[in-house]
Amino acid sequence: MSGERLLVRGGAGGVGSVAVQLGHALGAHVAPLAGAKALDLVRELGADEARDHRTTGPAALGPFDAVLDTVGTELGAYRGMLAPGGRMVAIAFDADRPLHSLGAMLLSTVHGTRRVRFSTGNPCTGSSWTSPRRWRTGRSGRSSTPFIRSSASRRPIAPWVSVVFAANTSSR
Repeated sequence: MSGERLLVRGGAGGVGSVAVQLGHALGAHVAPLAGAKALDLVRELGADEARDHRTTGPAALGPFDAVLDTVGTELGAYRGMLAPGGRMVAIAFDADRPLHSLGAMLLSTVHGTRRVRFSTGNPCTGSSWTSPRRWRTGRSGRSSTPFIRSSASRRPIAPWVSVVFAANTSSR
């Protein structure tokens, strides 16, 4: 990912904030979308440019080599922000239009140079149409797991904790 442009939708969320840090550690140019109040946070996590998702639409972005979508809306528009050969992983879909979202992802798996993958949380295993080897290893063909492990030991991933509850607090 070194030198590639990475867009993270939902960059201040639990998954997005880790993706920003990993992208930064891998040498990508990281551009998350987040709420206005969280822009300083994602910059602290390693974002090269951070934009407010409420004022920045898909047309103002791109092209990107990789998109991680934790939001799930407007998948087609964000797919259009991919450079040829770009990769997009969606871990959510539009709950208001599930058939449209899922249909777009399924069609994308077999058509075009800008492919979208929907992650079920299972590790990619290799050869099936839902998880081809290149999604696990990236463009270099090498697994990024050893790099991620060594990066984590040098600079731990910093979880973002927005609220801390006392251990004796219950919701009875």
